[in-house]
Amino acid sequence: MVKINALGKVCPLPVIETKKALEENDTVETTVDNEIAAQNLKKMAGQLGYDYQVKQNDAQSFTVRISKKNGGIASIYE
Repeated sequence: MVKINALGKVCPLPVIETKKALEENDTVETTVDNEIAAQNLKKMAGQLGYDYQVKQNDAQSFTVRISKKNGGIASIYE
């Protein structure tokens, strides 16, 4: 699994970096600092048919884990 620290990066950079990492890896975990970026990552995963998990770490930090393995099952954990 690859981990991407996208804290402080505005969209679409977290999405672009995550999509690029998914070209070479089955699972990518991206940390972002706003809910819009987390939603954009979730939307991308859904469009690609990948699994995703969204975790809110604190008021301003989210971790989105995207996996190619099971094909489109979403879960949200808090």
